[in-house]
Amino acid sequence: MSVEAVRWKQWLLSWLIVWPLSVSMPWALAAVLELGGLQVPGWLFKAIVAGLISFNMVYWLVPRSNRLMARWLLR
Repeated sequence: MSVEAVRWKQWLLSWLIVWPLSVSMPWALAAVLELGGLQVPGWLFKAIVAGLISFNMVYWLVPRSNRLMARWLLR
């Protein structure tokens, strides 16, 4: 029998990562672009934000949060 996390726990942990990123990442990117005096089309801005959010989730935040919350996820 394999040990699996309950789906609602996976959802909650993912949401706790996605929500702050989806709020802060567009704001931070807009500030950086403004400081650099750069303007990008809206579709490109959204694509960059989506890419930054997914990159941070896949490579940094989800692996670390899963390790940190493993006992709770698997309980």
